[in-house]
Amino acid sequence: MADQARLDTALRGQPSTGSVDRMRAVALAGICLDAVTTWVVFAAPGYREYNPLLAGLWDGHPLLVAGYFSGLALAVVVATGRHRRLSAAVSAYVVVVMGVFGGGNNLVLFAVGPPSPLAVVADAVGISGSTVVVTIAPACGLLVAAGAVCLRRGSRS
Repeated sequence: MADQARLDTALRGQPSTGSVDRMRAVALAGICLDAVTTWVVFAAPGYREYNPLLAGLWDGHPLLVAGYFSGLALAVVVATGRHRRLSAAVSAYVVVVMGVFGGGNNLVLFAVGPPSPLAVVADAVGISGSTVVVTIAPACGLLVAAGAVCLRRGSRS
């Protein structure tokens, strides 16, 4: 056990902490939720993906979408490996943007039917769903990430 802790310290800079590991796990779960529900959106007739990047990748080849989500998951693992404020910020951002705005929106769409929550927001504000995805979702993610950093400021990891 001591050898494993020493190895973890050497590889990541310091031993793992439970709260950061849980945040990383929730962020990765958000990516997985978004990936699965996005795949269903593309495969099911009558549904529309608002993210123009994903729509372009899907048009190129469906495996590009899988590569996109796999790359994001790898980036989260790498970025959250040192257990500092960056870990909290990255995890919080991914949970909001991909878990809530991505996968959560798609789940509500499947469970309740159209219109999706993003479509309701877009109609209320008077902008397109794609604009919500590329402006409002990232802005909300940044606000939550900044809040997570402020909350982590008092902790030592």
